[in-house]
Amino acid sequence: MRRVVPLLGIALLATAGDGIRPRGAASDYPAHQDEKAVTIAAAVLTQDQIRKIFGGDVGRRYMVVEVAVYPNPAFEVDTFDFRLKDTDGDLTRPEKPRDVAEVWAEKDPKPGGGPTVINEAGVIYETGRDPVTGQRRSGVGTYDATTVTNDPRAQQPPAPRSNPDAYAIAAKLHDFALPEGRTRDAVAGYLYFPKPSKKGKAVELRHSRDDASAILSLPVK
Repeated sequence: MRRVVPLLGIALLATAGDGIRPRGAASDYPAHQDEKAVTIAAAVLTQDQIRKIFGGDVGRRYMVVEVAVYPNPAFEVDTFDFRLKDTDGDLTRPEKPRDVAEVWAEKDPKPGGGPTVINEAGVIYETGRDPVTGQRRSGVGTYDATTVTNDPRAQQPPAPRSNPDAYAIAAKLHDFALPEGRTRDAVAGYLYFPKPSKKGKAVELRHSRDDASAILSLPVK
């Protein structure tokens, strides 16, 4: 019998984070473009900026793009509407913050004979706004679960490496992500794209929704 016991698991619930404070104007970003009901602005974070904000290995595997949305008068923000075009012409969509946090996951255990018992124990971090009062609320809880399976493909749940800051980094990835939903106010946050295989001097951030679109050429430092 093979027994898998992760030391710590981090679950980020579907509730969207608050993002970051948008800059004073769209023109304060390296690139911006108007659409029918919105102005999109963006900047690519440098490796030093990513390291200072998140630490860990985020910058080694992901390109982090700061995106600001200035609605006119209102706009529905959906991260699925964004794509990144690299120097090879490949288009990718941003990944969810909880998927990005898996850069700290331990290597999957090798399959072995007999049933697998997976014990999960970890922390649940929840943040959002109260639907009644509109006030921001957050909370931290714990969970544990046990699963028994004969499936040889059974894998250990994602768990941070032995890093005391792993929980804080995962929470930042979630909280600082571009907020989604309808808004009348300017909002900003980060999008996490898989890092292009080749480094170029610029990439294109593309946004399209309904019959409107924008293409922003962003310098990469």
